[in-house]
Amino acid sequence: MNHYQGKFLEETKEETKPLVETFYLFEENEAQIEYSCNGIELKDGSSFHDMFGELTCVDNAIKDAKELVKHFKLRKESDLVISVKLTKHKVKKKKTGKKCFYDKKQDEYESVGYPERISEETVWSSEKDYDFEQSNEQGASE
Repeated sequence: MNHYQGKFLEETKEETKPLVETFYLFEENEAQIEYSCNGIELKDGSSFHDMFGELTCVDNAIKDAKELVKHFKLRKESDLVISVKLTKHKVKKKKTGKKCFYDKKQDEYESVGYPERISEETVWSSEKDYDFEQSNEQGASE
């Protein structure tokens, strides 16, 4: 059974101009605290983003990771390792036509699609980068 669509009159062809949209590629950074034991990843911790300038996420994540080392009273020979992983993403965005809420001089952008991972590396680790001797000296003097 056919659905009635109306009386056929004629076929027309219309030329339409292609729509041109401008997209911008951004590199965004994320620093994530990770917990591992004997080389086995246990859990992801807090994640940090570059809200206050490029790679500020790393500084903030390392600061928190050092506090976690103190909180858990880790020692050089501890099986638990706290590390900071930096992931860089390429993100495709387009302008929204609005100004940024935080800085009215800048345009606002919205992401289009999903971020593409560019690189990933461990930038700090309690096992390799934490100064346990200095930390012990500070703890004794307090």
